[in-house]
Amino acid sequence: MDKSKRQWQIGIGCTIKQLKNMLTNYYKLNVAYYIVYSVLKYFLISIIVFGASVTLAQTPPTLIDTSDTKGFYKYLASQEISQLSIHELRQLSMLTFIEVSEATDLREEGLVEYRSILENLMSYSNNDPEIVAIRANFYGIEAREASNDMDALVFSKKATRSLDKLVRDNPDNGGVLMQRGLNALYTPSFAGRDAFIEIDFKELLSDRFALTGSVRAYVLYYLALGYKKIGDPKMAQSQLDEIIQLNVIPWSDMAKESN
Repeated sequence: MDKSKRQWQIGIGCTIKQLKNMLTNYYKLNVAYYIVYSVLKYFLISIIVFGASVTLAQTPPTLIDTSDTKGFYKYLASQEISQLSIHELRQLSMLTFIEVSEATDLREEGLVEYRSILENLMSYSNNDPEIVAIRANFYGIEAREASNDMDALVFSKKATRSLDKLVRDNPDNGGVLMQRGLNALYTPSFAGRDAFIEIDFKELLSDRFALTGSVRAYVLYYLALGYKKIGDPKMAQSQLDEIIQLNVIPWSDMAKESN
């Protein structure tokens, strides 16, 4: 074989070998990219799905941490609603409900005004579940103020059905659970809602929710009232004792006064 032909064969062989190496490296590189992409993709999905669930599971109910509820209500109500944070919108919703529930001479125009305030807060909060739950409890106020038993029953059913749906759709939302528990606490026992007092408040006290001492005492206090309502003074006292041990204002003082 002449020298030029031998060099040509060697050149072709080297070229084929280089091409093979290039393809092999390209394949390996693409496999590596695919593996990294897949890992990152599923990692991000896990963060979005499971991370969001953890965040929601640790969302406590909103607490009004002042005894001057009327003053705080007037302050928040005087602010531009579009400038309020979601936490402040929830607080204003709760304070609005407290205002209307304490009103002694509530006429139709008063109901319309408070209903409008709550629905406006719902709109600005993009239907935040806790605010929607507070609006659902407003049906209870409308039931209280109804002119006849049939209308009262209709409003009461609206409240419980709305709250049950909210809990089904938002099982990890502490504010929604708190509102349904409060609804059960203040609904007459013949309506058959007493079981939700223990179900919802105990769920809030479980490890799924990251409650501060103040919020825990808040939930315990209403659970104690619930046990009193269903005729279990021993369990009620157990909740009050825990509140006293937490030593948080004003709940610990309220627990002492309940003894």
